Amino acid sequence: MTTITDFKQNKISLLVLCALSMPYDYALAGEESKVALFDKSMLWGNLKELDISKYEEGNIIPDGTYSIDIVFNDTLKGRYELAVKKNSANSQSMPCISRKLLITFGVKEESLPPTVEDSECIDISKYIPDAFYAFDTNDLSLRISVPQIDVKHYPRDYSPPEKWEAGIPAFLLDYNGNTYFSKNNNSNTENAYLSTKLGFNFGEWQFRNTTSISWDNNNGRSVVPMESYVKKDIDSLRAQLVLGDSFTDGDLFDSVSLRGLRLVTDDRMKPVSQTGYAPIVRGIANSNAVVTIKQNGYVISETTVAPGAFEISDIPPGSYNGDLDVTVTEADGKKSTFTVPFSAVPRSMREGSDRFNFNIGKVRNLLNTSPMLGQFTYQRGLSNLLTGNTGLTLSEGYTAFQAGTVFNTSLGAIGVDATHSNTKINDTLLKGQSYRFSFNKLFLNTGTNVTLAAYRYSTSGYFSVRDGLNARDLAVKSAENPATSFSRLRSRAEININQTFNQSSSVYLNASVQNYWNSDTRNVQYQAGFRKNLRWGSIGVSVNQVRDNNNNKVATMMFNLSINMDGGKSFSSTLQHDTEGNNNQQVSLSGNAGEDKRWSYNINANRNTNSTTEDNTIGGSVNYSGSKASVNATSSVNKNSKQLSLGVTGSVLATTHGIFFGQSMGESAAIVEAKDAEGAEVMPAVGVKIDRSGYALLPSLSPYKLNDVQLQTGSMNEGVELQGSSNQAVPRSGAVVYVNFKTSKGLPILFKVTQSNGEVLPFGTDVMDENDNVVGNIGQNGKLLARVKNAKGTLHATLNNKRSCRFSYSTFENSKQNTLQQATCNSSD
Repeated sequence: MTTITDFKQNKISLLVLCALSMPYDYALAGEESKVALFDKSMLWGNLKELDISKYEEGNIIPDGTYSIDIVFNDTLKGRYELAVKKNSANSQSMPCISRKLLITFGVKEESLPPTVEDSECIDISKYIPDAFYAFDTNDLSLRISVPQIDVKHYPRDYSPPEKWEAGIPAFLLDYNGNTYFSKNNNSNTENAYLSTKLGFNFGEWQFRNTTSISWDNNNGRSVVPMESYVKKDIDSLRAQLVLGDSFTDGDLFDSVSLRGLRLVTDDRMKPVSQTGYAPIVRGIANSNAVVTIKQNGYVISETTVAPGAFEISDIPPGSYNGDLDVTVTEADGKKSTFTVPFSAVPRSMREGSDRFNFNIGKVRNLLNTSPMLGQFTYQRGLSNLLTGNTGLTLSEGYTAFQAGTVFNTSLGAIGVDATHSNTKINDTLLKGQSYRFSFNKLFLNTGTNVTLAAYRYSTSGYFSVRDGLNARDLAVKSAENPATSFSRLRSRAEININQTFNQSSSVYLNASVQNYWNSDTRNVQYQAGFRKNLRWGSIGVSVNQVRDNNNNKVATMMFNLSINMDGGKSFSSTLQHDTEGNNNQQVSLSGNAGEDKRWSYNINANRNTNSTTEDNTIGGSVNYSGSKASVNATSSVNKNSKQLSLGVTGSVLATTHGIFFGQSMGESAAIVEAKDAEGAEVMPAVGVKIDRSGYALLPSLSPYKLNDVQLQTGSMNEGVELQGSSNQAVPRSGAVVYVNFKTSKGLPILFKVTQSNGEVLPFGTDVMDENDNVVGNIGQNGKLLARVKNAKGTLHATLNNKRSCRFSYSTFENSKQNTLQQATCNSSD
């Protein structure tokens, strides 16, 4: 069977068809054989010799296998490789659509013949009234229309499990490294950080290991294995089975590091995704500084930032409950710390929708013990206005039961819950309760987004899951009464608000207040700011509170001015003052460079003063986002200190197709193959191109959703033709899928073709190679632009009355397209 490379290229033939679009008044248009007879007397010259029979047969194309876009009930379902055959009953070409494929699109099984083989072609109009196919041979697209009563209802953004791809076997490594050096008078500070996510995919099983490695010149090396597990999707439950070391969900109880079994709902498998809240870390750096972010005692992110205000939004939380502890280490060694509140937002669920979380195993990372723990939580949408949730935690000497509800009202999502705990420490049994009220709401009329407002109060006998486990663990080697010695949360109030004004101005406030049992400490954290976007730039004011090296509270106020400049550059100036009498003035210039803006840079100057000292610093940073990795570097110097840092982020992937280096892969990725298409840009990624081997690593695909993968051919090698520039993939979570673009490499040659009698070939005549693939069409005055695969060979054309002629050609790969070659097409009859 012949595989047709590109039927869409037949542009000249379409012009001829337009010229012939005035048939006899009695042109046949029967239901069985839609044949049109054209009057050739309207043609002139050698056009009368043109074989126009193919235009009289409707949508006839040669039998073969084609890449066809399928649109089912006005929804694009993707591109499929389908066999196309001529129907002898009506002389029409039609793709072969199987029963299995129709069921995948949502056609009800009872509406289709039950005894038909999955691979057999189905004429849907014979079984479902008013259903039909419409095949467009020019666009190679098939429109399938089926009455709604015969179709299962799926939301538009839903991809059924039958389309979820487990991908190909692969070994993968995601890495994020940063090294930092500073010298301040006679002391040096050196540290390095590397986060790795190692994995192996085999079938539907995946292995993952996340490890954090850090080193500094004072404490040496530290290796912390955060997670190490195997997992598999359980499609029928819309859940994932996880075996090994991982973290429990933090929706209803504290997140705990557990070694055991977890069976957890994955909302991304459902038709409508439930997106969770993730905080933005905002702060101020006085120099090229290291920002370290911890959650539940684990370092989850470390990066270097330039002087001035910073925002970090791409934080991969280890769990969805647990404050983020942020440490900013300046070039001179000074440290400031603050906490970003991070609690799960109340989850309103649709009526009938539910999610569960089952965990059982041994608790990890306690100092003295490893108790068994079992936990189950369940949430369900009881109605459009009401969501119920409940949970139970059982461990050695500890139990906790939680029940609550979320009201989805016009005022916002209001959550109320209560938790009762029993904690036995030595011979003491402590009982207590914790009550929480939470609220979130987006006010569309005013642009106010209350991301989270919450208040929790706990009685003196209440221990959270983490507090209970830690208190029992410490009691193994301590005789003190934990009721009077163990510090734990008493009350906590927090709020996160963002307010926009006319899309040009915004205000934000993040604040929390915490009190503790058995401690006089009152922890107050806040960040607030205002930003105004103007036509020429922006202005902003912010205030925040952190803690210094001596654990003293320090409030800082900052004013920022930014001016947009030509070429994407920007100039900014900041002034800041804190309650310890320190003042800082900064000016900086930043921008992008390179043809595709892969390079970014920042040049800055800082002046720090207080009542006793004055310090002037100059510095800069540069970042490069490449297709193989992303690299960044910073440096600064003043009379007392020097600073230098280097960071790199990327991935390594090994499959049967080869070893690939690329950007950080994210959740799911794809190996894209397009032979000979070096230089083609792979979308929707930025900076990813097909390499000389014909491959590219495409990162950050959305799991369980239809991802449209496209090739931009502007920078692609000449002489290469794509059969299609778009493909689709639906990867599972963590999968590496294979996406193949079929290409045809050919040498473009320009001919002037005449017959043996000296006349040029008729306008619009198809010219084919030895394998009957169409390589071009005769244009005006016998000219032909052919794309041939071989440096030499024979081409042929079919004329009127089924006569044919042939001509030979010979060229070389670097022949210029605009070199006109003379050819004589000799009759082969």
